[in-house]
Amino acid sequence: MKNVYIAAPFFNPEQTLVVEEIKAILDVHEIEYFSPKDESMFKQGDAPKDILDLNCSAIDCAILVIVVTDGKDVGAIWEAGYAYAKGKQILYVWLSREPDQKFNIMLAASGEVVHNYEDLSTQVYGYYITGRLTETVDRSMLHE
Repeated sequence: MKNVYIAAPFFNPEQTLVVEEIKAILDVHEIEYFSPKDESMFKQGDAPKDILDLNCSAIDCAILVIVVTDGKDVGAIWEAGYAYAKGKQILYVWLSREPDQKFNIMLAASGEVVHNYEDLSTQVYGYYITGRLTETVDRSMLHE
């Protein structure tokens, strides 16, 4: 069973690097993960529905879903919505936050948010010790 599902764009080198950093953090904590980048990459001849079913099944089996919001990838946001509907814990990774920039209220209401890899590591480790994420949402950073 893969304990964490990584929902993230991986369409350019910068996005791929973010996924690799997340995987490295999970590896340090010896936490298993499912990364669509590695395990369900669409190839010519694949049926899109098969990829969808595989990813949904992996989310169903996960206990935590990490969602990268940088780049506003619709696939990652769709996966977040699916995870929320399934009652999964969600941890959003928002590395590109600018001062005074607001976070989407729907996402903030459905999970917790981190802005750097150190906080991501702390949240992941804390989750596996306590079974819950630490509240991180600063209400002043939400869109109203």
